[in-house]
Amino acid sequence: MLERLISILKEEFDLSEEQKAIHSDTKIQEIIPFSSLNIAILLTSIELEFDKTIEPVALKKCETLGDLIQLIA
Repeated sequence: MLERLISILKEEFDLSEEQKAIHSDTKIQEIIPFSSLNIAILLTSIELEFDKTIEPVALKKCETLGDLIQLIA
């Protein structure tokens, strides 16, 4: 699941080379800034890929990708 999420992040947010070494402890705001557009993109991508709806408030509480994976699971 983490690999799929990382793949989505790389595709949707065109991450630079130094940001491509992403793992579960990576802080979400280090790779994508929380703006309303980025949140909408991320939530839509998660819903399409994982068939899981996450509220924006819950996403904002996530600090790391591991936290986000727990919401998706």
